[in-house]
Amino acid sequence: MAHPAEDDRRSDLLDDIRFCNSGSRFERKEEVVEIISSLDVEPGQRTAMGCLTRRRSGGSVFDTGDLMNDPSFRATGMLTEIIHPTRGPVVLLLAGQDERSPTPPISCPPTLGQHTDTILHDLPRTA
Repeated sequence: MAHPAEDDRRSDLLDDIRFCNSGSRFERKEEVVEIISSLDVEPGQRTAMGCLTRRRSGGSVFDTGDLMNDPSFRATGMLTEIIHPTRGPVVLLLAGQDERSPTPPISCPPTLGQHTDTILHDLPRTA
């Protein structure tokens, strides 16, 4: 069970014997839930993860939507936007890019059947 002092707003509980280990917190779980619930402002994911990682190893895991909408992640250059002929603007993640190598040209993938005539024309004909 989480320590209620993992939120900086209740750091006064860090040395409280009632919450010194997970067993004692579990015995008082209703009280722990009440303390945590009383923290009226819900922090954003980055704030909450910052509070937790100051006391534990590990870090935040963001989903794809979080990353695509994060200005600091966009600033890394790992995202690019293309215009797809039928879907409109599409954001792509440039995963596995080596910063020493030039970025390859990014273009829209072909639509279904876009190159069929060319491919069939170039195939060898058999009797």
